[in-house]
Amino acid sequence: MNHRVFLLLLGLTPIIFAWNCKNNLEKKKETVISSVNDQGYVINAEYVVGDARRYGVFPNSTNTEINPITGKPVIISLLDLAEKRNIEITFITGDYPHDLNIKSRKNLKLNFLNTSFNALTISGSKNIKSSDIKLRGQLVLFDRFGIHQANKVLIESLILKSDTTKNLSGLRSRGCHIYKGVSNLHINHLEIDDSGSGMNKAYINTHAALVIDGMGDSPNSVFIKKVIINSSDTHGAYITGNNHKIDTLVIYNFGKGTTRFMSKMQEAKSGQEHIKSGVWINRCNNCMFKNITVYTKNSPEGFPLKLDKGKPNMPTVIERLVLDTKYRDTLIVDELESNIIVKRIDVFENKIN
Repeated sequence: MNHRVFLLLLGLTPIIFAWNCKNNLEKKKETVISSVNDQGYVINAEYVVGDARRYGVFPNSTNTEINPITGKPVIISLLDLAEKRNIEITFITGDYPHDLNIKSRKNLKLNFLNTSFNALTISGSKNIKSSDIKLRGQLVLFDRFGIHQANKVLIESLILKSDTTKNLSGLRSRGCHIYKGVSNLHINHLEIDDSGSGMNKAYINTHAALVIDGMGDSPNSVFIKKVIINSSDTHGAYITGNNHKIDTLVIYNFGKGTTRFMSKMQEAKSGQEHIKSGVWINRCNNCMFKNITVYTKNSPEGFPLKLDKGKPNMPTVIERLVLDTKYRDTLIVDELESNIIVKRIDVFENKIN
């Protein structure tokens, strides 16, 4: 072979190799795109795959219309698609004035772009739990977040606000309730601006802005990086269960309303629900709280901290408790059979950012 020809062919080899790689990559991309099959659900094809509007779900709409292909309400069809076809659904920024109910579903991925709903409920049964649920982005709720009988749920950012003009019942927020049969729940950021109280029966079980309980089947392994509770009419946070870990829990205001119409609290003695508290830890075993901060100056009623009963062989630890007033023993209700250890107490006179 002529040396010049050989050198020319050798010089072309990287180009041919690169072209083949690019061609294979393009084929791979085409394969990935073609594998995303949402046929049978598409109503508005001008929107991209995964955009909720493609399937008939829009902000500022009740989204009760029927998908003409599936014969189901568009919001139900949307969740069916996400679950069955493994497609992440994105809700664009806006207000969706209805509830979002995730019941006995698996492998669900939803993405919220500062999206608001009235309420979110994740539920199941002992036999069919909701599981492997991922909620990315920032989600805002005007009523409540409730979860029970669910496993392996991840929520990136959840904010609960009171706005009686957007709440479908015209009420204030009812906070966050993590209930029976919940395990392996991860929340990166949870913020509760307000939780209400009063004669309306809707508030009867709003025992705190954040409630983690479940008589006989309390939650297990709830992990929250940061909780901020700006105001609560009743208790700030009421926590029971096992193997929880909360990195940061901040209570700015608690006990601002009435407990008169509340029902009895689970795992607690009757009447204790009326003794208001910033944080009440009860029958909490093998749990870890890295930092708890409670502001007391705007909450003249109640106690910053209530440390209730638990298993002595499964202690719960508070690494650091921060108060905005000089510590004295009368600030904390400490049951004789408590299994809770407070390692360090700090006092700050000014607001902590």
